[in-house]
Amino acid sequence: MNNARTTASTSDIYPIINKEKLGQLFQIGFWSFKKNGKNNFTQEVLILLSLPGSFPTIENFSSTIINEDMEDFKNSPLYKTVTHWNHYIENKRFDFEFRIKKSTGIRYIHGRGVIHSGNKKDDLTVEGYLEDVTEYKMEERKKFEHLSRMGLLGEAASNIVHEINTPLTAISFYANYLLKNLNEKKNIDEKFQEKLKIIEKITKQMSKMVGSMKTFMRPEDRRVYEKKDLNQIIKDSLELCEERLSWAQVKIDVDIPEEILLTCRPYQICQILTNLIMNSIQSIRVKNERWIKISAHHKNGWAFIEILDSGSGIDPEIARNIMRPYFTTKFQDGTGLGLFIAKELTEQHGGKIYYDPSSRYTLFIVELPLEQNPVKSSE
Repeated sequence: MNNARTTASTSDIYPIINKEKLGQLFQIGFWSFKKNGKNNFTQEVLILLSLPGSFPTIENFSSTIINEDMEDFKNSPLYKTVTHWNHYIENKRFDFEFRIKKSTGIRYIHGRGVIHSGNKKDDLTVEGYLEDVTEYKMEERKKFEHLSRMGLLGEAASNIVHEINTPLTAISFYANYLLKNLNEKKNIDEKFQEKLKIIEKITKQMSKMVGSMKTFMRPEDRRVYEKKDLNQIIKDSLELCEERLSWAQVKIDVDIPEEILLTCRPYQICQILTNLIMNSIQSIRVKNERWIKISAHHKNGWAFIEILDSGSGIDPEIARNIMRPYFTTKFQDGTGLGLFIAKELTEQHGGKIYYDPSSRYTLFIVELPLEQNPVKSSE
């Protein structure tokens, strides 16, 4: 047992504001259990746990917890300390969660506490607070279900790509075969020949798109990095966006004056750039002037990639939230995950991504280290 003395408590955290008032203001319930038996529950604890008028005992505290969560609660530092005062860890901070059943349904309760002793032998105290986190849990469940649907959609897309690749190859082969044979003959209808060339061109475009998608969606070892020319990564990204760029009639200008070799996971960098390009297309598609300029350079061991589009910038309030998950201004057309995923992947590479408000147009910058420290396998 650690005999070090500490005065850390919820009273120290909130020395000025009365706990009752604080609890009412934020709907937080404060509780404390003392070895000398002078326990205390604020009114909000009684409300949160549906315990009107109950004595502040650990038995009453846990009386409304559903059966499935009781075992975990009994293994918590709170329960173990209060039921066995001779076994505790000084200044231990802990969290716990459980569910209770109310007339309105199941509620999720989160608690946080600390164990500390005072100057006297019987001053040993466990105290903390409770809060209802049901809405947060429900929101997290919705997000999980949304991501699950996105995952299923990804699997479906992967299967579709696989299924259409074979007939595309066959169509391309026969179109090419017919063209070769027709070229050897005379007096062939030029329109007929022209249509075959169109078929061949379209199937080649679709095959290239399918190939890019297969590469883009393939599983990869998160530990593996490879050295790749940034020009090629940008080219691959633009191929994935080719149809959308053509549909929106967006002019693309790429300016990378020299080879920039980047040690990275190429398909993750491709995903970062694809998300940024698609975001630009979405934001400028209704403008009279539609262009995207991609440039890159390197300095002092870092690569700097700039995605500039003809947009007139982003509102400061939106810019502050734009990298948050599920934040979108596209309403039903957007998932709110594109820029968040780009940010996560950039940070996994030790880099950063940000919006530059000083630009006249809409500018995003990606900074990435040219070299990576390989992550060691845990196996």
